[in-house]
Amino acid sequence: MFNNHLTKVCLAAVFAIGLAACSSSSDQAATPDPTEPPMATELDMLKEEIAALREQLGLDADDNLSDSITALQNEITRLEGLIQDAADAEAEAEAEAKRKAMAAAGKALHGALGTTPLGNLDRATNAGGASLGAAGLEVDQVQGTLAADPAAVTLEAGDSAGALGAWNGTNYAHTDGTTGTEVSNTAVVFTNQAAPMQRSLADAGITVHTADTAGDDIKGYYTVDESADLAKIMGAAFTHSGTQNHAYDSDNEVAFTTRGTFDGAPGEYRCTGTCSSTNDGEGSPSALAGTWHFKPDAGAMVAQIDTAYLYFGWWLRKDDDDPTSASAFFGEVGDVEGGGTLADLTAIAGTATYRGHAAGKFAINNPLGGSDAGHFTADVMLTAKFGSPTGTPAVADAGISGTIDNFMANEQSVPWSVALNRANWGAGGVFTSVAANNANAVAEATVWSIDGNASTESGSWNGQMHDEALAPATASDGSNVPTSAVGVFQSMFGSTHTMVGAFGATR
Repeated sequence: MFNNHLTKVCLAAVFAIGLAACSSSSDQAATPDPTEPPMATELDMLKEEIAALREQLGLDADDNLSDSITALQNEITRLEGLIQDAADAEAEAEAEAKRKAMAAAGKALHGALGTTPLGNLDRATNAGGASLGAAGLEVDQVQGTLAADPAAVTLEAGDSAGALGAWNGTNYAHTDGTTGTEVSNTAVVFTNQAAPMQRSLADAGITVHTADTAGDDIKGYYTVDESADLAKIMGAAFTHSGTQNHAYDSDNEVAFTTRGTFDGAPGEYRCTGTCSSTNDGEGSPSALAGTWHFKPDAGAMVAQIDTAYLYFGWWLRKDDDDPTSASAFFGEVGDVEGGGTLADLTAIAGTATYRGHAAGKFAINNPLGGSDAGHFTADVMLTAKFGSPTGTPAVADAGISGTIDNFMANEQSVPWSVALNRANWGAGGVFTSVAANNANAVAEATVWSIDGNASTESGSWNGQMHDEALAPATASDGSNVPTSAVGVFQSMFGSTHTMVGAFGATR
């Protein structure tokens, strides 16, 4: 009949023929032959055009156009099948590459998370945790498979990690390549630090002088503490690099003065003596010399920062992109109780429920059933039963227990839940899971369930209660029941699944 090339253009030819027919009948202005009927002339012209097109397309006079269209459709179907086969092969190759990557990631992180019980990871009293402060997040790297215990490393705060309810997250990171191996530390920390509060200077504990002293006009000024107050000082005169002398004409002037803010409140700075400030080019000064005072503008308010709050989070170390160590942690910045004393939880009665959120790392090392690794978030609910099994009041099942569920693993919902079996009360509101609870031989570790199927008991969990209503003491809610709980947990599902996480919850 005709070759493949002709098959592909056959349909176009059919339309072309039709167009030619229309063109011949309506657009061409041929002079009619008076000796021939007009219709016969047009028909001959159409036949000539059709013959010319058949010749161009390599079609014989007896070739059936219907068969050509069918052949064209069959060729299109064949080509579409080849295209789909190629797309399927490409998708399968990508899926296989993804499976291999997930298997490698699952195996590596599974080893980094380990199976050794976490212990108490509040770094204030125990190694293996992390402490959050003005300099950043300091992590003691002892969890995981590292052969030795490296020195602690400080991670710097980066961008936001989103929020879990009232707990705001921040990403932390630190990279060091000086040893030839690129060591990267990353962490996510969630805190319940409150937003800065606008307060008068008096309410913020900033007292101005009500009278001048001999030879010094400081009425209405606050005496700046040149060590404790540096972070609160801002002003154009202080945003230089290095040390800047602030000279004034002692014959005509009694002090150097400049505009600025103190803890967010606008006003005037005043310095006498040999005055200078040291700075790295931005922000607050790192050192001052001379005697400095600050006079707030009328009605000025300070933006008082919350310096006492709780935190929890997770941490991961990689050596040249290979996970080597990871853990979860919790802690306290400042004095959440504000000098108050948390009640002895074994000596009070009653129950309380705490709800909040959790975050952590997980790894699945299961080559046959699918591997995976990454981070998770979840909800937590805790039930606290105050008292002691052997003390007064006597409560047989005194302690704290709970459930972690509504897991999102790598931003995808997964049918997981973790039961936090009862943990004992300790001094200062600490609670810790152990093998058995006093007279009741009830194990107190964790149980990981997947789609309703529970694994054997494993891991551990612990934490600490806090009473944020005690700070300041005048703001107490009138009860001795703690307001908050933070802690860590670890759980395994067989030998293939492991997770570590931390949580924060509020009564």
